[in-house]
Amino acid sequence: MNVKRGSITFLKVIIFLIEIAVLAACIFLLPEAARRDAIERPGDYSLYPLLVCTYGICITFSLACYQAFKLLTYFEKNNAFSEL
Repeated sequence: MNVKRGSITFLKVIIFLIEIAVLAACIFLLPEAARRDAIERPGDYSLYPLLVCTYGICITFSLACYQAFKLLTYFEKNNAFSEL
């Protein structure tokens, strides 16, 4: 039983670290890239649809990580295949 809990805890930590990296990229890297592009090419708005799509993908990925985290919690409590 301890091996199962250790594996689940390891997976939870990995999911958490991946999510932190994705959120850090959305908060720090993407706005910086948009700022640099706006300075290099003023008046060109072709980057904005790409940024909207990128943020949409980040939000979708965050929701998927949350669902995976919740599923691992159900596995930990042996409720994974119940009515929940």
